[in-house]
Amino acid sequence: MKYGERVLVLWLASSNKFRESANEERKLLREQLDNKIPRDDFDNMDATRCDRVLEFDRIRPEAKHLHEAHFLFRTLKLLYGDYLVTYPTHMSSYNILKRKSAAKAFELIGVELGFMFDVLFTKAMTGVGWRPRLFLRSINFLLSASALLAFWIMARNSKAYSEIDITISYLLLGGAIVLDIYSVIWMLLSDWTMLWLSKKREPLAKSICQFIYFFSVAVVSYS
Repeated sequence: MKYGERVLVLWLASSNKFRESANEERKLLREQLDNKIPRDDFDNMDATRCDRVLEFDRIRPEAKHLHEAHFLFRTLKLLYGDYLVTYPTHMSSYNILKRKSAAKAFELIGVELGFMFDVLFTKAMTGVGWRPRLFLRSINFLLSASALLAFWIMARNSKAYSEIDITISYLLLGGAIVLDIYSVIWMLLSDWTMLWLSKKREPLAKSICQFIYFFSVAVVSYS
């Protein structure tokens, strides 16, 4: 399952699939910006109107920077896919960055590049829904836990294995379970999850979103 997941991720990050994804992004941006807002309106657009056009005014304040970075990431996908960036998309990106200080702008670009890194070089599988991803992580964990339990029963009732072999096997199986748990926690605390949750209006989603934000701030402050 894990190797199949890796093959799927490599396929989704291949040149042809990435270009197809960039083309879909280009169509979405045209529907969101080009076909709704007159071109001349972008020249003198203030920050409030820009947020309203990009629907950032509906986002919780603690997650707004993620949506700004994600919009810049969507623009970057067009460039990586060898597509032209339209004037409204270019001006929207410019309006996002021009109101930032140099430090904040670099932080925003860091998050943007993090999104691109996840798409190209990790098993984030952003082109796949969160339910299949969570299902895969859960199945991997259950299989590792089942293997550890089966080995414990087998080793307990058998004297054919040395203590060193049993200890090493426990370490390997235990390490596999720890890695599976870590991957689930990483997925739940990732920027992608925060990005998705911040769009929801349910109280549970709001509480989880706030917890992830304060946890991230605490980790950064501690480090």
